[in-house]
Amino acid sequence: MASRRDAPALALAVLSAAAALSFGRVFHDGSFALPLVGAAIIPHAVGLLARRRRWPLAGAIAASLGALALYVCWFLVPSTTGYGIPGAATLHEVGHRFAEGWRVYRTGHAPVDVTGGPVLLCAVAAWTAAQFADVLAFRRDATVGAIVPGLVLFILAATLGTSSLRSPVTLAFGAAAVVFLLFQQQVLLERRRAWFTGRALGSRGSLLRLGSAIGLVTVVVGLVLAPMLPGADARAWFNYRKLGSGSAGGPGRYDTISPLVDIKDRLDGPNSRLELFTVKSSQTAYWRLAALDTFDGEVWGINSKIRDVRTLLPPRLASPGAFVQSYVIKALDQQFLPAAFDPKAIDLDAARIVPESGTIIADSSSIVGKRYTVWSEPTAPPSSVDRTADAPPPPSIVDRYGVLPRNFPPTVAGTARAVTEGATTALGRAEALRRFFLENFTYRLDVPRGHNENAMVSFLSTRAGFCEQFAGTYAAMARVVGLPSRVAVGFTQGTLEADGLYHVAGIHAHAWPEVYLNGKWVQFEPTPAGALAGQPQIDNNDNAVPPTTPTTSATIAPPQSNQSRTGGANGLGDIKTTPGARATSSHRSNAGWLAVLAIAAAVIAAAGAYPAVVLVAKSRRRRRRQGAAEARVAVAGAWEEALDRLDEAGIRRQPAMTPLELAAYAPARGMPRPAEVPFRTLATTYTVVTYSPALPDRASVNEAWNAVVAMEQVLEREAGWRRRWTRRLDPRSLRRATPVR
Repeated sequence: MASRRDAPALALAVLSAAAALSFGRVFHDGSFALPLVGAAIIPHAVGLLARRRRWPLAGAIAASLGALALYVCWFLVPSTTGYGIPGAATLHEVGHRFAEGWRVYRTGHAPVDVTGGPVLLCAVAAWTAAQFADVLAFRRDATVGAIVPGLVLFILAATLGTSSLRSPVTLAFGAAAVVFLLFQQQVLLERRRAWFTGRALGSRGSLLRLGSAIGLVTVVVGLVLAPMLPGADARAWFNYRKLGSGSAGGPGRYDTISPLVDIKDRLDGPNSRLELFTVKSSQTAYWRLAALDTFDGEVWGINSKIRDVRTLLPPRLASPGAFVQSYVIKALDQQFLPAAFDPKAIDLDAARIVPESGTIIADSSSIVGKRYTVWSEPTAPPSSVDRTADAPPPPSIVDRYGVLPRNFPPTVAGTARAVTEGATTALGRAEALRRFFLENFTYRLDVPRGHNENAMVSFLSTRAGFCEQFAGTYAAMARVVGLPSRVAVGFTQGTLEADGLYHVAGIHAHAWPEVYLNGKWVQFEPTPAGALAGQPQIDNNDNAVPPTTPTTSATIAPPQSNQSRTGGANGLGDIKTTPGARATSSHRSNAGWLAVLAIAAAVIAAAGAYPAVVLVAKSRRRRRRQGAAEARVAVAGAWEEALDRLDEAGIRRQPAMTPLELAAYAPARGMPRPAEVPFRTLATTYTVVTYSPALPDRASVNEAWNAVVAMEQVLEREAGWRRRWTRRLDPRSLRRATPVR
């Protein structure tokens, strides 16, 4: 029959179940709930039984593990057993589901289907967290520590999942944690007080009611009221994610992988048909992620200053010339925010922008689940460029967008000059390059990834490739003939469905060049149109629909002041792309290493401070006990000090024993014989002082503390140096409650 001392175990089981249910943010529907809740309850049920039967810790964990194995066999893979008895087929199916779950964990995007693999993996995670929590709470009396395993599970689900159900699961977990803390603390207080007085604490019901009310009100206020406060959606004044990311003057250097590197994986990878985001827009456009402005011979990337998006773009735009796009990000797991170029307004506060290109970057490491609206200027064709004007680009544009690496392949440079020979204007050279690719090259996906110098040479030789090679080679050849250029990466318009939304998947990933002509950035499309992944899409008239976007470079002016160039008051430092894991690069983010070093430094500091904290705390308590003004309290302090030494030496005692009974009992439990006499003397003095009506004198105090010192000397002499220091640094006696007299 359950007693009120079992209430903490039941409350902890509810907490573990709440942590398991937080995976509702990961799965498509709620059919995952029952298997995960069952796995989370197993350790607490077995633990409660084990404590009643006084099983050792190892036996309790073994029983819990066996119960989990039976639970998996009977409830998760019952069809593989023979009359409930698992066999080889059971092991094979469990192994297969683990492999499937791990694959979904590495490659899937939430929300995922409720299938056997992910459910089994999450069930094991829920059991593991619950098992650790049960051990910490009831085997180690670590009340607050018992919440940590469930909190880790909760954070894992929040990290992997979407933003849906955020408030309900947080409320459930927070409420369960408050109730467990109250029940567990009440039981521990009663246990410690009953040790001395034999009586339980009063007003149990009122204490629990008051504590529960305060805790639940705090959780509800945090979830309901806090998001309504002014500035709740604004940029954090202290962004811990940016610690170690750079130098002063803002978060500093922001390193990320060039989005052009993984475009091949989006086009023909295992998730190429996965819907990444939807767009509601009255106008067809390319949904651009980033514009890459540097080429080092290996990759096209970004090396620019970034600014707070709110310093350049308003939250709304009333201009009749702009068209509106509303985005819902579903599985686009990166930090660049898709937006039609040229963005003029966005309703996000927590974002950054590259002023020269309109590249918008989220503050968070993932944009899955984001919803936002962008106002962009309408697109226009290259024909809008004045053919009679041929103004040379300013030196700042040439220095930034006209540079190529030394030793650039002569084959590529020679081809560019030959193709544009005879073109007398910059627009003519740009159009000649475009015709060269459209009329002489074939679009194919079965070619190696890459757009470096060697890939360009191979591309010109085989005359076959996909959008990565078309865009990268065009932009490099444009720079050869004096056309400032960059490579834009993003997506074609996607599929317009009956719901009025453009549905964009991995197969719609695309790259295209942009050329600076007569003060405008003009979008050119050298990739042949077609129905293959990554190609410009085709309309019903069999015409390619590659929207082009001329804009004046002054629409988003680059920073002009020295303050902006150095990441000053409105600046957020730099952004620089890296090749990623498939290429070597010296430009890697040091945030990970700094985080590891910071954690290591914190651990070392804590390890160094721990001995000092314990020794100082014990010393202060000893002085307080010994220096008590009342003699009776000072003698009682000597007795408490002796009990602490017995606990540290591992000499077990029965709390119900009288001091004289304990003095006779302790030698049988391992007390060294030379310590028997001073301990018996102390027990006698403590008994006389405690129960005698006469007031003790200072002589009794001195006698009691001399006995403590003599006993301690014997215990230290009998132990080696390692054991002596282990006892001195044992913090458990500091947690033992001093009896109330």
